[in-house]
Amino acid sequence: MAIDHNVNANAARYLSDLQSAVPAPPAMIVPVFLDVITAVDALHRKYKTVSNLKPDKIVLLSNGKVIIEPQSQLSAATAKALPSLKYSSPEMLEEVQGVYAPNVSDSYVLGFMFYEILLGRDLFQRQFAEVLREGEIGWPWWHLDQYRPAHSLSSQINDFPSALSRLIDGMMNKRPAERMSDLRSIWETLAGSLKAAGIPKEVSTKEHRRKTWKILSFIKGIVERYIKAVQKPLTKEDEEDLQGLSM
Repeated sequence: MAIDHNVNANAARYLSDLQSAVPAPPAMIVPVFLDVITAVDALHRKYKTVSNLKPDKIVLLSNGKVIIEPQSQLSAATAKALPSLKYSSPEMLEEVQGVYAPNVSDSYVLGFMFYEILLGRDLFQRQFAEVLREGEIGWPWWHLDQYRPAHSLSSQINDFPSALSRLIDGMMNKRPAERMSDLRSIWETLAGSLKAAGIPKEVSTKEHRRKTWKILSFIKGIVERYIKAVQKPLTKEDEEDLQGLSM
């Protein structure tokens, strides 16, 4: 499933485009999460190898299709750069991933990527300040340290769905044998979280994705204006817009 470089740029986005300074609304992110898991599971069935999971390499098309280039199909030059030190599992860094099925390693990386998106850049950087000070080389030490788990999303974000928080924690378990790694079960759990919130599985549609991009872009715009204003108070109009988003 190699990337089609003829894809209309206006019809495609990258997973990294979902990253924002503020926590992303779960109802907006979970449908994308479902699409990405479906694509990764398909790669496992076809290539039997771990995927090239980096937010800026995962293409999201407006029709719901997700394009990920499998590691076995990467060019020799690109393969030398793998794995990403940040978006890696402990076993990938220890070079023992062959001992485990591809879904075991990929579930960890998927959980980490969506943890970062759901948490938001500001809280993420605050939690991993020590790691970030070390640069890229700081990530292997954190991923390999089984006694330094990430703080649960529900402990950092008010009213964050506890079931979704536990799922992400399970996917990011640094012990492969204890990790939640069955992608089908993860998909069903995620879909169930939408149902519990009163949002049907069918929200993962072109219309919903279009609204997702629009709202997240709007939120980013407010944050950027706030930063440029050197932390001046938000305008009454901005406050009203934010209140409308939370309804």
